[in-house]
Amino acid sequence: METRICSGCGIEKPLESGFHRSKKERGGWRTSCKDCQYRAHKEYYRKPGVRDRRLAYNKKRVKKLQEDGVFYQMQRDQQIKGLHRMALERYRELLVEQNFVCAICGGINQSGKALGIDHDHSCCSTKATCGQCNRGLLCDSCNKALGCFQDSSDLLQSAIAYLNKYARRNDNKLHKHHSSVVMEKEQCQSQNPSHPQSQQPRIPTPTVIN
Repeated sequence: METRICSGCGIEKPLESGFHRSKKERGGWRTSCKDCQYRAHKEYYRKPGVRDRRLAYNKKRVKKLQEDGVFYQMQRDQQIKGLHRMALERYRELLVEQNFVCAICGGINQSGKALGIDHDHSCCSTKATCGQCNRGLLCDSCNKALGCFQDSSDLLQSAIAYLNKYARRNDNKLHKHHSSVVMEKEQCQSQNPSHPQSQQPRIPTPTVIN
């Protein structure tokens, strides 16, 4: 295991676990260890005015990116690569394969958000994934629905049977209601011949011109 002596504290530490990488430093590693870097960074931000200047700069930068319309796209790209460990090219390929719509309902997010990456929660139970259990792209509603059903096909089939059961019951109720209305209407017409709807429309007699 390669080691290095820190230029700050003078302690010899493992190179990969004790030092940050740096393209500007000779050898590709910083000369001071992670602990010294952390202390220096903390002391720097304790200086008066430094934190306020940094916050003001960040707010100004975020506002500029929002005006340019790239801020949320940058956030989304970082989430795709960081949380889901998916290449942006693969995400775009999935969008094209799904015609830019949800893989389940065929819709889009009404809020304008990009489609989310669904993954197998039995493999990775948190939002961050290993990159191997990613599935398709879903809208927020379908993604949340799968989570509520715990990714269980048995629960989804039970929900379908439940909906079909009450859909048939409602159809029968509607048919019975329509039949009763028709019967009441016919009974009313038979009991009241003078009712306008019970009288047959008169057909005008054509006039003969000699």
